[in-house]
Amino acid sequence: MIVQALRQIAALLGLALLPAFVSGAIQLQPHRAERAEPITPAEILASAQEFVWVDTRTQADFDAGHASGATRLTVEDWDPLIPPILDAWHPDKMLIVYGPAGEEVAARLRKDLQVKNVRALKGDWQRWKAK
Repeated sequence: MIVQALRQIAALLGLALLPAFVSGAIQLQPHRAERAEPITPAEILASAQEFVWVDTRTQADFDAGHASGATRLTVEDWDPLIPPILDAWHPDKMLIVYGPAGEEVAARLRKDLQVKNVRALKGDWQRWKAK
């Protein structure tokens, strides 16, 4: 009788722990919603949607040339640089992030600011360079 009771307790504990393990495994994975899907120059050209360029490069690189109308945003200078991004952006516009930290900045915009329409540029931004 004691052995049967111990088996039942072990079975109940196993059943109780299973959802906790599944939940923990899910939460340890990066959330798909936080990752920005990449976008290619061809997709940008084919899109009729308005967009805002976000440049993640250094100030010196940005000053040397950037996509027309781009605004600079880096992880290191997030707080002082985010207001102009938010001023230029509207939910109907897509944010296209480029530069060495493009994916990281795009993911942070999705996660921290809940911007859904943000993509990291896959490829060269030079096509849109300001003249």
